[in-house]
Amino acid sequence: MNRYFSIGEMAKLNNISVQTLRLYEKMGLFKPTYINANNKYRYYTEQQIIFLNVIKYLKNIGTPLLEIKKIIEGSSENMYEFLHNQEEIIDNKIRELEKAKTLLRQQKIQLGEQLQLKQLDVVIKRRITERQVIVVKCEEKLSPYDMIDLYMRKLGSVVESKGGLIPSQYGCIYEMKDYEKTEDIEYRAMFSPVAKNSVMLSETDEISHLTIPEGEYMTIAFQFSPRNYMKPYHQLYRYLLENQIKTQGKIYEFSAPNRFKSEGEVDLIAEIQILMD
Repeated sequence: MNRYFSIGEMAKLNNISVQTLRLYEKMGLFKPTYINANNKYRYYTEQQIIFLNVIKYLKNIGTPLLEIKKIIEGSSENMYEFLHNQEEIIDNKIRELEKAKTLLRQQKIQLGEQLQLKQLDVVIKRRITERQVIVVKCEEKLSPYDMIDLYMRKLGSVVESKGGLIPSQYGCIYEMKDYEKTEDIEYRAMFSPVAKNSVMLSETDEISHLTIPEGEYMTIAFQFSPRNYMKPYHQLYRYLLENQIKTQGKIYEFSAPNRFKSEGEVDLIAEIQILMD
């Protein structure tokens, strides 16, 4: 013997609203078994619950109501094909979200490191973990006075073609020497940090992977300005000489914006780092 439920009872039993059941009826998705001719009250049977569960399931995985109507009017084979395709869509979304999470975490780590640079114009020894970067060699003489945006865009174009993104932090590599003026510095390469294994490169790409090793670094952070670049550089250079600190001779210069609005002067915080022997 069938047990009948009013629209209110059916809604409460299935944790949905009466308005939702009325909408489903209007769309032909889920109709009551019996409508009282006198008072127009709607009644559903216990056996209908399983069909409502199917609708709720399809809706929960993001299926539009009109699409649900087509599915439930089709065969089991159609349902299987739809679920198979939907699984692939969800897998792709998961991969996209994982990539977004990786980029978010990378940017968060870089900003966290930048916020820790509270002491500017002070030589500091600190241990820095291994870092993965992508690097492009400089094909012309470049110094802190030169615009390096085109080189960074070359990095960005390749990384974006591989499904990645360039973060706000970037860097340059050059040899430690007793430079007299800023123009004497010659950048050997430009780089941008990337999450490990996040960008797959081929031998034909103009850029390559580089691992900046973990170790004890002598560093100095400062407000980036080509005009005043040599002041913190000479401060670090003299410190190394006076304290007879041996290094591996390669300067890693990291720069990142201190604010993110495009209007006004560019405000960058830079840090030059050199690995101790």
